[in-house]
Amino acid sequence: MLMFAFMLVNQMIFAQKKREFVFEKTKVSYLAQSNRMKGFFDFPGVSVFILVGRENQSSEDLYKETPLYDVPIKGMDDYANFYYFEHSKIKDFNLISFFDSFLQNVYKRDMINRNHVYLIWQNEDNTFTCEKVKEYLPIITTVYSNSVNGINSCEGLQPLKGVSNQVLVTESRKRKMTTEYTVPDLLSIKANEAIKDKEDLNDYLKHLKNSSFFQFTLGNNTILPSSQSSPDRETLVDFSQIHLLWNLQMGYHLTNRLYALADFGLLFSGKQKEVKNITFDDYHGLSASGSGYAGLMARYGLGLGYMVYQKNRFSTNTNVVFGRLNAVAGGGKGSFSSEEGTSKKIKVKKENANYVNFIQNFNYHLSKSWYLNGNFQFQVADLKNELGGVKGFHGYSINLGFGYNFPMKSKEE
Repeated sequence: MLMFAFMLVNQMIFAQKKREFVFEKTKVSYLAQSNRMKGFFDFPGVSVFILVGRENQSSEDLYKETPLYDVPIKGMDDYANFYYFEHSKIKDFNLISFFDSFLQNVYKRDMINRNHVYLIWQNEDNTFTCEKVKEYLPIITTVYSNSVNGINSCEGLQPLKGVSNQVLVTESRKRKMTTEYTVPDLLSIKANEAIKDKEDLNDYLKHLKNSSFFQFTLGNNTILPSSQSSPDRETLVDFSQIHLLWNLQMGYHLTNRLYALADFGLLFSGKQKEVKNITFDDYHGLSASGSGYAGLMARYGLGLGYMVYQKNRFSTNTNVVFGRLNAVAGGGKGSFSSEEGTSKKIKVKKENANYVNFIQNFNYHLSKSWYLNGNFQFQVADLKNELGGVKGFHGYSINLGFGYNFPMKSKEE
């Protein structure tokens, strides 16, 4: 019934899923669509339609031109999966071997019905002759071909009545395929779906080349005692007491494991104020004294990272970053009296230095895009002059946060 609708229907287009199939060590991209539920291919026993476009026709254009998936469904027998291939990507293969291998793949992946497989060959050529078509009988139920020679009178084959003589159908009969077909129960379907999602994620994480990522964490920073100095009585800032580290990393995968990244870090005390003494008397009037300070350390650098280990949802990677660090400390004391007015003594100091940061990341991937991150960082940075109670920013931090992967579309897609 769907075969007749193929030549009549022209309706709206739903989303399709992009996939890859490896045949003879060659990756062949194609589009997949189910007419039962968008993006859901785990319903067992559905029919299969394999569509191959005309020469130089993209799989996207073929998909738009042949909306079989939108035919109204009257019963379970009408459920089907549709697979769209570009002619140029498979024309040089041994097609019988290719389709046989592909059907074995989608049988395991999508639980298709091997007794209802339809091939729609759009290109006008002599790929299909009477003798050639018979070679497909063990794996293909129906062949539609724009053969230049015509295949409507092949002996032992039955053409569709009332339809273009370019349509050929093998005799409708049930036959046992090389793969035994069984219908799994609901729990098995859910288990298979979970396994497939896990395999898809695992495969994605092994092919990260040309993808980029964004990662944000907050953590507890500790400056080593060897880098601490005497209190800064001028600015009142003590960087060893500022523990909250804000960290942002952005990167681009040069290969599946090696990536370049930019690193940004921030320690900030906020503006701290303290009023120490307020007095009032008839002779001097109102008087008050207090102090305040603010400290800031900002770093920015570039580096390289490498994915050391990856299995299922877990991965670890190591970064080395070289960059520049700027630190500012400012503060002092002030007083006010109704008799003498306002007086204040504020001191601002600035220092900068080169830094090296070693980062060990531990990631748990929630999906192909989102992941949770925990990392340990060890930073080395020496200041020329003491600032804010420290001689440098030698220290470590333990951080938690999240990340997001931005996949890059390949040229084929």
